[in-house]
Amino acid sequence: MVLSRGEFCCLDTIEHQPEAYRLAAGIHADREALLTAKVASVVVRPALFLNDRPVSVKLLEDVRLRITSRDHSGIATSTEVPEFKLFEDRESVHEFRVPGRLARLDVVLTAKVKSLSVGAPIDLSAVQSFNLNQIDRTDRIEDLHLAKFGPDYAVGVARPDRGGPAGPAGEPGAQAPGLQGAVHVSLKTDPRGRVVLGPLADVVSVQAAGPRARTTRGRCRSTGIRTGRCSTPPRTSR
Repeated sequence: MVLSRGEFCCLDTIEHQPEAYRLAAGIHADREALLTAKVASVVVRPALFLNDRPVSVKLLEDVRLRITSRDHSGIATSTEVPEFKLFEDRESVHEFRVPGRLARLDVVLTAKVKSLSVGAPIDLSAVQSFNLNQIDRTDRIEDLHLAKFGPDYAVGVARPDRGGPAGPAGEPGAQAPGLQGAVHVSLKTDPRGRVVLGPLADVVSVQAAGPRARTTRGRCRSTGIRTGRCSTPPRTSR
């Protein structure tokens, strides 16, 4: 390339990038709301990029949202929402009824964008998958849950078929500031299937191993004890 101004000229180079579009989307479904025969919501927040630079989602055409559910027998059912509305300043929400024996949920956002360089539409897509109720695929129908009842924390062995805690002993471990490593103890659950741990003052983390052959762990981060929030294993979806 030759740049000129008046009688002055010089050579320079330019990197001409192809017209490359990319569709990204944050897709969220609340696992706690995915209950059989109940109405749940899928939240979608899209973003469109041209050569890794954000551009307006108004360039998208023929936007569709497809929700595919698969049960434990591998039977798939799909629902497609044509002309799915997307917004620049807020999320898009679609409600659907949760099928029975749900094991996997696939949410696909598809759209087209017109390419000025080739003069034809380009197909774009963004996908998010959710694995659910994996405990139903095993011979174990119980799992550990860390909860707070009043000022005290408790670890309970919950069985989804009964809806309440029931089970034998657990092995909680706790870690506090100033201690080298965690403190491990073996405790037996009460008639309600719980191990009451107390207020856990100055404790920054708790983890517990489940009963019987299979080991299940739940963990609270350092801020979880103080705020009452805890993280659960990804395979726990009830």
